[in-house]
Amino acid sequence: MKPCGDGAAVSCVSQVAKRGEANVRPAMHATPAIRFDDHATLPSRTVEPHNTVQSRQTNTHRASVGPMSRDAQHTRAEESANPGAARVDEQNDPRRFEPHDAIESRTQTRSFVKAATFALAVASSSCAFAAAAPTIEPRAFGYVLGDVLTQRVRIDDATGDIPPTALPSSGRVGIWLERRPSRMETGADRHRWLVLDYQVTNAPQTLTTIELPALTLNLRSGPPLRIDAWPVSIGPLTPDAVSGSGDLQPMRPDRLPPRAPITQIERRLGLSLGALALVLIAWAAWWGWRNRRESARLPFARAWRDLQPANADDPAAWRRLHRALDETAGRVVQHGSIAALLAHAPWLEPLRAPLEQFYRQSVARFFATADPIAPYPLKQLAHALYLAERRHQR
Repeated sequence: MKPCGDGAAVSCVSQVAKRGEANVRPAMHATPAIRFDDHATLPSRTVEPHNTVQSRQTNTHRASVGPMSRDAQHTRAEESANPGAARVDEQNDPRRFEPHDAIESRTQTRSFVKAATFALAVASSSCAFAAAAPTIEPRAFGYVLGDVLTQRVRIDDATGDIPPTALPSSGRVGIWLERRPSRMETGADRHRWLVLDYQVTNAPQTLTTIELPALTLNLRSGPPLRIDAWPVSIGPLTPDAVSGSGDLQPMRPDRLPPRAPITQIERRLGLSLGALALVLIAWAAWWGWRNRRESARLPFARAWRDLQPANADDPAAWRRLHRALDETAGRVVQHGSIAALLAHAPWLEPLRAPLEQFYRQSVARFFATADPIAPYPLKQLAHALYLAERRHQR
């Protein structure tokens, strides 16, 4: 017989009761009611002796109910010993005038009631002897509001499979727990597990013991599995009162955040700064070396270095600038050959006017005899020629 729950047992009983009722109803309506009327004529019937009628009823009753029990045999023996008392009881018995169909229907009804009682007992015993499921229970203590308790039930291949409709439904379970949607998992040991998650949805004021609910899982085959209730304790979020002794104070000081591990960052920063310093030093060294090389090689750079400490009205200073212009042009440059200088060094084109004025002042200074010589900014021209030469070299 396939195991069934309480609902299945009630269904079995209801089916047996319906069968009994279906067999009783035709029997109750089998004997039509006889209506006595003043104008009706009763059918003729042969009157039989009382003993013959009683004997036929007794034989019919024996055939309908089957063999007599010991109590019935004892009662029959007493009737034989005292026939007068038996006749009085038969006359007072209200069932004396019942038809044979009613007696047979009542007997069948009693049989069906006994069968229904037996079916209910079998169904209850099958549910009561459900096999205990191998279960991994959660920790039994230390839970507060929001914690999740996981219960794992092993489902072996030998015990059958759980149909999807038989899985425990999700939702609130009492006032303390809420069951999340159940799921099936396969562990590393190849066993199939039914995972049930319960979340604490309420916080007690004091330490309280609750239970994970008991469950019965109906399998596709084999006996059902029984999951017993599992007690756990849940505690309040905060105590009602604080002792105030030692380090148990109502308020605690602010906790400083832990220092981030910056050793690697500091190391990388030091390496970067060291590399940057080396680059700057190398660039500065190259810049100084380049300036010294240019000051020793370029004509206007050497002239500007020599004219800085000199006097602008000194004829030697004027001759020093003439040599720089001749070295740049690759020939002797005079007032009439400035065009050749600019053709050889076109980067001096912006300084054409100052160069023409320089050569006029030079002719007047070295070859004039009577007119006084006006002052000329010789160092400014030398510095402008040095800057132009430096821009050209870049």
